[in-house]
Formats: sequence, C-alpha cells, structure tokens
Amino acid sequence: MPTAQNQMRLASALLEAGNAAEAATLYAGALQGPFTCDPDLRFGAARAFTESHACAEALIHLEQLRARRPEYRPDAVSLLLARCYAGTSRLADARQEFEHAIARFGTFEAHAEYSIWAVQTGDAATAAHLQSEIDKITSRWNAMARKLNDPVIQRLQTALSSSLRVH
Repeated sequence: MPTAQNQMRLASALLEAGNAAEAATLYAGALQGPFTCDPDLRFGAARAFTESHACAEALIHLEQLRARRPEYRPDAVSLLLARCYAGTSRLADARQEFEHAIARFGTFEAHAEYSIWAVQTGDAATAAHLQSEIDKITSRWNAMARKLNDPVIQRLQTALSSSLRVH
C-alpha cells in the first residue's frame, strides 16, 4: 500500500542502499497531505536531497525543520545545514554552521564534516587544526566506535587523499 509510512520505510531503505535520488522522490511524495509537518519525513527528505546533491531542495526542508522543531535532532540538522550551505556556495554560512556544530555538540562527525569541507575549499589551516582534534577523539575509540563511524571516516580519507593529489 502506498501509505506515507510505507513510502517512508521504502525511502529510508533506498537511501541506506545508496539510491538517494529515488529516496528523495519518495520522501517528497510522502510529505504531501497530512504528514507535511512530520519531522522524521522532513529530515529523511533533507538527507536524501543532500546525498543526491540537491542541496537547495534539502535546505527548504532543513530550514523548516529547524524553525518548527528546533529540538529535533539538532546535531544532525546542523551538520546537514552546513553541508547544504556549502553545496549552494553559501560558504560563510557553511563555516558558521560547522563552527556552531563543533561548539555545541563537539562530535567526531562535526569535526570530520567540517574538515572535509575545509579540505574541499582549500582551507589547509582549518583542516590541520581539525585533524589534530579528530586524532584526539579517535585515539580513545574501540573497534565498535570505529565501525559505526566508518562511512564518515571513509569520506574524510577520500577528501584528504584527493587534496594530496591536487597539490
């Protein structure tokens, strides 16, 4: 049945399987009608649009989510906002949002995403500072923590190796 809940489950599975564009379409469809304010749907749509490089579309969902439900997953919303600002060439907003995420949440993911952005924009000083913080954080990890954070670690390593090839 094409209910909003079923569309959300299918969209989530598609997103996790790497099919972000199709997931974004399903999430957008599920947001029509009575579920337009559902924070899980709106966040899922934002993630899917971000991963499919439709950052302007993702920003609409993220800004509505932050305005209407500021308590909903504030760390994840902040990082997606920063990535979307970067994806729409709002670099000052991206930097501000990354710095906000680090100051407020201080997570590995916040440091790593900011570092990825800094590397991609050629800000070597910020990337180096962040790398020292990342090294401190990861030095205390066990195997499970490494496994849970592997997707972000892989993205960071890819950004760093791409940067080395350019220089």
